[in-house]
Parts: sequence; C-alpha cells; structure tokens
Amino acid sequence: MKKVFYAFLSFMFLPTLFSCSSAPQGVSKEIYAFSTLINITAYDCDETYVNAAAQILETYNKLADNFLSYSGCINVNDINNAPKETPVAISDELLNLLIFSEKMMAATDGYFDPYLGTITSLYKEAIESETAPNMEQIAELLKKRQNGQVTIDSVNKTVTLSGDISIDLGAIAKGYALNKVKEYFAGNNITHYIVNGGLSSIVLGEKPNDENGYSVGVKGLDDYVVYLKNVSLATSSISEQSFSINGELYTHIINPFTGSSKPLYSLVLLKGNDAGMLDAFSTAFMNMSEEMIVTKAEEYGFSYLVSKDGSNIYIRSTDL
Repeated sequence: MKKVFYAFLSFMFLPTLFSCSSAPQGVSKEIYAFSTLINITAYDCDETYVNAAAQILETYNKLADNFLSYSGCINVNDINNAPKETPVAISDELLNLLIFSEKMMAATDGYFDPYLGTITSLYKEAIESETAPNMEQIAELLKKRQNGQVTIDSVNKTVTLSGDISIDLGAIAKGYALNKVKEYFAGNNITHYIVNGGLSSIVLGEKPNDENGYSVGVKGLDDYVVYLKNVSLATSSISEQSFSINGELYTHIINPFTGSSKPLYSLVLLKGNDAGMLDAFSTAFMNMSEEMIVTKAEEYGFSYLVSKDGSNIYIRSTDL
C-alpha cells in the first residue's frame, strides 16, 4: 500500500514537499502541533518510543506558542506579555531554543530574526482579512524592534525584554523540535523512521527494505524526484499564506531589514542534517541574493533548490 507524506513550510501553507513510501507498516502516531498535523512513523521500535517522540513535539509546541499560555509552563507568550525590563524565569528547553535562535540570527546575518513578533502579527492579521498592511505602521514597528533588546541570561535562566519587541519562533521551533526527535531516535538506536512535519519539515531515517531511501518530490515541480535517507529537509514557500491587492503581493515572509513581505523567491528547499538550522535558513534564503545563498549553503553544508515561480527551478546544488 502506498503512503504519501506531505510537508509544507515555515508559517503554514499548501503542500510543497512530499515523500512516497511503500515500506511495511510501522508504529505511527499523529498529533496536532505547531498549527499542523505531524505524523511520526517508526519501524524498529514499539509505541513507547513513538509516544515519547510525540511528547517532545508537544513540549516544544507549548514552549514556542506566542498566542496561548499553559498551566505549569512558562512559554513565549508569557515572556511577551510580562512587564518590560522584568526577567522571566524559563526552562532549560526554552532557554536552549532561544540561544539557538540567536545563533541562527547571527549565522544568517540577520535574515532570520526571531524578534519580529509585533510585525509578523500585523502581517498575519492582514493576510486573514486580506487587507493591505499599513506600511507606515510596519516601518514604525521595525524601528522599535531595532531599538528593542532581548537579554538572555543563561546562568540564571531568565529572559528580559526591553522596549517594544516580542518573540516569534514560528520559523524555527518546529524544525528544532523535529531535530530533537531525530536525536532521541538516534540515542535509542532507532534508525528506520519518517517524521512528517506537516507545513515545514521532513526528517528521514532509513527506509525499511529499500536501500535507496524515500522518494521525495516538490509539488509544482512535476519532474523533480530524489531518493533520500538519513537526512532532514525544510521548505519555505509563499504558496498559501499570501494574497494580492491591485497586483501587489503580500506574504507572511518578512524581510527583517525593510519590513517588506515580498520575498525574492516563491520556494526554497534545503537538505541537511539539522532540521532546526534548515528551518531558519530556508526562511532567511527567501530574501537573500543568489550569491549569498550559494555562499551560506557552502559554509554550512546545505543542499538547496530555489524557484522563483513555484514551477521551475531557478538555482540548485548538484546533489539536490
């Protein structure tokens, strides 16, 4: 029986990435996290390990939530709503996620920015109502973000926000959590699995009874299929969370330097080892020049595929 797995991208849209499998039935669990359905399937373990993997995803889903609070869990929403200049005590898991996010901001030269919460919220409201965002307001929020500050105290395990700034980990949290599942499986000698991250990422282990691995294609690129295993994939796309008014396109992918939501590309697909890094870089690459993409991909060991129109490949590395 053929099973089809779909993965989409950072912030949520139409399926762009899919993997087909004719592997024997394993142990599967589907959960709703990071605003999408995530499927975990493993072939060389019992349900105890799959349930533990699901718990990892659910934990990070709560920690990264910037809309809701949860009993017994200090999360991003709690930090954003705390009085300014007030240190907020956080768990090791959230502390490490925030530290990792800052590392990715530095690695991408600021093209991935986890502190654009006030601006991403405004764009999301515009997309939902299909009304043009107020660019003067966005410019003012961007100025405030640049003047704001986030202080992470790794010794005392606190986070302090100063100024009009808020955290939004929507472009990294899911990939980061999937990578934690990958690490958990590796630590328990689980090698045959696939974790479908719904709107963002796929993490692949070995495919049972097939040395070639899983067949992966990109929706819209009809002739594109590769066979992969023991790898992570992430995509960023404008295919669903976007709308046009009078010929002007508005998306959820924001240029941190200009406040514009008009990326240079329609689709970025990355292949590598760390799903969290791929999640951040796929978003960052949407606003980078071709030269920067090639340079960064070579520096961090990513394979890349980029499309400008969603149906034709613009640039790609030789192994993707």
